Amino acid sequence: MRRQTTVLQSILNSMGDGVVVVDTAGALVHQNPAASQILGDRLSEFLPADDNRPTSFRQADQLAPYTASALPLAQAMCGAAIDSAELHLAPPYAPAAQWLSVTARPLRDPDNTLAGGVAVFRDISAAKQAETALRVSEERYALAARGANDGMWDWDLKTNQVFFS
Repeated sequence: MRRQTTVLQSILNSMGDGVVVVDTAGALVHQNPAASQILGDRLSEFLPADDNRPTSFRQADQLAPYTASALPLAQAMCGAAIDSAELHLAPPYAPAAQWLSVTARPLRDPDNTLAGGVAVFRDISAAKQAETALRVSEERYALAARGANDGMWDWDLKTNQVFFS
């Protein structure tokens, strides 16, 4: 049993994704080094709470704040399974804009009693920045094409479709 615990602890500690485990009271049971690195001093704010105070985490629209009770780990503590929720942190809450993708699940004892919750999260800031840069580039290209007053066409050789401006 001790060997298995050591192996599992090593796996959690070597993961690049953050992992946070809480008990039924929402108290921190485990956090791996990636969780500490990604969340830093905001880790305590990420833990579940049963109130509606706003947090520094914003929803995907970047405007509406998550309330403490609506954060993915708090939802998992209520028995819900949350897949790929996106949390946004903007300055002054983070040195630079930070995006997290979070999956959270309730933990259950063998008799199916709620025993806590676990959240796995990944910093997706670089992917969001690339997505924004691509969108800006596409908008700039569309504006240039409209302003050129020239007819343009594009032939997709794979599908044999032709697109006209």
